[in-house]
Amino acid sequence: MGKLSGKTAIISGGSDGIGLAIATCFVAEGAKTWICGRSQEKLDAAVAKIGGDINARSLDVSDSAAYGRFVAEVAAQDGLDILVNNAPHVGYGMLAETQIDDFRTNFHINVDAAYTGMQAAFAAMAKNGGSIIN
Repeated sequence: MGKLSGKTAIISGGSDGIGLAIATCFVAEGAKTWICGRSQEKLDAAVAKIGGDINARSLDVSDSAAYGRFVAEVAAQDGLDILVNNAPHVGYGMLAETQIDDFRTNFHINVDAAYTGMQAAFAAMAKNGGSIIN
């Protein structure tokens, strides 16, 4: 029995990098873990690599409403104890060479999607508590 036995976690951007490392640790500690990411191929590879109680959903968090629905669906189905908002978007460029829409895209993905995920998670965690990691 691991430290997270009986817990359910969601990790956005869980198919590679830091998200994959977090998902691997959570599963090793006994959590039922859900990951989401844009690439079904990467998600399938992550699930195969991690093994255990891992589930994946292809999802682009730039659609913050879809991300919120995903968090709510997992919470309704499995409960929710931990949400890790890990899927970032970083657009690079010199200030003089970028447009306001570039900034808005970064903000939308990094802030709006995280907010929507937190809002859905909070509703699920309000009674029993939980952890949200941004």
